[in-house]
Amino acid sequence: VTEGTVAKTVATEGTQPTSAATEEVTEGTVAKTVATEGTQPTSAATQEVTEGTVANTIATEGTQSTSAATEGVTEGTV
Repeated sequence: VTEGTVAKTVATEGTQPTSAATEEVTEGTVAKTVATEGTQPTSAATQEVTEGTVANTIATEGTQSTSAATEGVTEGTV
């Protein structure tokens, strides 16, 4: 994790995390929010996100994602 990032908040089943669970996050990006079954994430679940983009929102079984599921997003687009 580099400066200015939020990394790896873990939410177990039945909990409500207050921040994104992220892995391998670079500065200024949001990547790979993890929500386990029964949780309600407060941010988009994203993977392989480059700076300024939102890509591949993932909601696991029983979760409610708060943003659109997008794939293949390039910088500056939604």
